[in-house]
Amino acid sequence: MRKSALLLDFYALTMVTAYQRFLPHAEATFDLFIRNLPKNRSFLVACGINDALSYLKTFAFTRDDIAYLKRFNFESD
Repeated sequence: MRKSALLLDFYALTMVTAYQRFLPHAEATFDLFIRNLPKNRSFLVACGINDALSYLKTFAFTRDDIAYLKRFNFESD
């Protein structure tokens, strides 16, 4: 079963569009963070990094994904 490339928020899609349009050959990094730690905790443990990297290796938009995004004025390229 293929996981959808649309499991992103609009902000991430908008930022990718801006980079692609205005800085197509630039490197970009995106960070993940939390706003508040759980009570009585001063650290977090990150799990699933290998799963996330494996997912990114096959990350792609299908024709249906692109058709959906075009409804919100995203360009197909």
